[in-house]
Amino acid sequence: MAQKKLAVIMDPIATITPEKDGTLGMLLEAQSRSY
Repeated sequence: MAQKKLAVIMDPIATITPEKDGTLGMLLEAQSRSY
């Protein structure tokens, strides 16, 4: 199976609100699915 890759453009980590940031939620879910 080919390695899965994911590219994301988002605001700097220092400026986001983790509880409200949808991009961070997507990244965490992608990580849990081995992307």
